[in-house]
Amino acid sequence: MNPSSVFLPPPFPVQWLNRQVAKRVSVDRLCANPLLRKAAAKTLKTLPRIAPYLPPPPLIVQKLTLENRLNQVLRQEIEEGEFDFLAQHCLQISITDYHLDFFITLEHADNAQDTRLMLVSPRKADVQFKGNSIDLLAIAAGQEDPDTLFFQRRLVIEGDTELGLQIKNRLDAIDPEQWPRWLKRFFSLFTPLEMTLITNNT
Repeated sequence: MNPSSVFLPPPFPVQWLNRQVAKRVSVDRLCANPLLRKAAAKTLKTLPRIAPYLPPPPLIVQKLTLENRLNQVLRQEIEEGEFDFLAQHCLQISITDYHLDFFITLEHADNAQDTRLMLVSPRKADVQFKGNSIDLLAIAAGQEDPDTLFFQRRLVIEGDTELGLQIKNRLDAIDPEQWPRWLKRFFSLFTPLEMTLITNNT
């Protein structure tokens, strides 16, 4: 049989399929889905129990995910020099219930567009912020005030006091309304009431 005469189906239109899925599965609809909210709450309850038995994410994974997103979300503030105080300093963020530590510094460049926050390998930090995942999520979403959590001992700041205050004030100054749409939708999964229920049921 001549191979050219064999019928072969056309390539599957993957790009077309992706466009159709994107039209039908929007971020808004996903975040409004009560099943997704329930799954997110269950995940937040379950992960801390198994986190001590899991290895920390490799630095390359942190850079490809968290670092890139962090610089995308805070690009304007970085270019305006709002994080220059972190140059040659290291901030350690400890998520206590997940037993995770992230080390962040600022890499300066002559071109402001090339200056970026960097996730680096574990080292002695100048200042450390410690809190559980629920409280840190609430701070990032603008649902909790860092000062309130600090005085309630739910946010612990250790090390260089002056640098810690600069970071805390920088957090206070960030308007959650400036977050990208995808990030605001993610935070909408965790309303204050839902986070309280998660915390009370752990």
